[in-house]
Amino acid sequence: MGQLGHTSLQYGGKELIPRRVVSLDSIFIKNAACGGVHTCALTQEGALYAWGGGQSGQLGLGPDTGLFSCVANDSRTFFRNIPVLVVPKGVQLVACGHSHTLICMRDGRIHGWGYNSYGQAANEKTTYA
Repeated sequence: MGQLGHTSLQYGGKELIPRRVVSLDSIFIKNAACGGVHTCALTQEGALYAWGGGQSGQLGLGPDTGLFSCVANDSRTFFRNIPVLVVPKGVQLVACGHSHTLICMRDGRIHGWGYNSYGQAANEKTTYA
């Protein structure tokens, strides 16, 4: 579903040996976090990249996800097979749940997005954050 960050997007495909994420070769990554169908990477400078499944908004690309080189399958869910910059600076930590993402900024503020039916995306509304 794209959560490995490789340029090919094969539904149900497997990678049996480690393979680097080529699109991040020139970027120093200090941490990565994985959700159910998405992955995030945090750079040394505090930028956040995300890729994989974004059907619940967990990639942080907003309601116009289809405009960000995503591929829609028959069930109208969106997938991003290569990393996209979500937050350009200021992120200190990232954590991913099954369908949501949380970040802690360098100033101590926490932001969350994605599926929020139980408040897990740290927003007051219990819908998609």
